[in-house]
Amino acid sequence: MENPKLSSLLLVIFSAITALVALYINVGQGLCIQYSLVSALALMGWLRFSYKQIPSQNTIIPPFIMSIVLVLLLTTFRYASDFS
Repeated sequence: MENPKLSSLLLVIFSAITALVALYINVGQGLCIQYSLVSALALMGWLRFSYKQIPSQNTIIPPFIMSIVLVLLLTTFRYASDFS
């Protein structure tokens, strides 16, 4: 394989499949389904935004900071609902 992007894509896909099989065998179906959905969303985002071109630092930082704020908000809502 001469294309380093293709080899990294195959490495990510096969690592996710291996982790899914290990989760299914050791933990069960519920966590395996959740991990597969998150992995699929992350893979689609990676293919959409960073696989074709290298994004500049200016386009990466705002979504990263926004994701941190959203995680903090979700944690706060979970704590306020006594679900934690």
